[in-house]
Amino acid sequence: MKEHKYYFFDKSAIGKRIKAIRENFDCTMEQFGQLIGTTKVAVYNWETGKRFPSDDSLEWIALLGKTTVEWIVYGDIEEYILSLSIIDSSIYTQLKSFYTNHCANNVSLFERYEKATTETRTDIVKQVVNDYARRNLLIYSQLKHVFDSFMLTMEDALSKQDIVELPDDLKSSLSKIKKKSLSHKGIDSLLKSIRNYLEN
Repeated sequence: MKEHKYYFFDKSAIGKRIKAIRENFDCTMEQFGQLIGTTKVAVYNWETGKRFPSDDSLEWIALLGKTTVEWIVYGDIEEYILSLSIIDSSIYTQLKSFYTNHCANNVSLFERYEKATTETRTDIVKQVVNDYARRNLLIYSQLKHVFDSFMLTMEDALSKQDIVELPDDLKSSLSKIKKKSLSHKGIDSLLKSIRNYLEN
């Protein structure tokens, strides 16, 4: 049997999907292991995310669960891709590690992505999902291309934004001003003072 290459995956999420299939059969870990041809310990290790099943085991689990190996590994493809907007997700962390190890220039791109708002990150990922869905290519076999597209979309979207990171001392000063609950007129006056200060 040919070994498959799976891209970035979350062993904990895989374990939950395997457990759901086992519980659907209403059997113990030992009984489930016997159905697949493995041990109770192996099933426990899969379900707790400690180990990744072999290709043979994945195929048996998929057969028993009346699903695909890809679903067991990745889950719902749209949710999987959308997890790239969550910077502490296992999928995002693995993708970042892969792309920064292969190209040092990507380090600053990921730093900018992580500094962007949650809304910006979500918009970037949704753009990728919508693009592939529109072309009927939101399928597991396209994941490698989806990741490359994510990188290009991220670079394009972030380069269009002129993000100015405020220094910490300025953020602190602005927090104090915010607490004063200035009126619109007061804010206009403050902005005028800042403009005058910067121009002189």
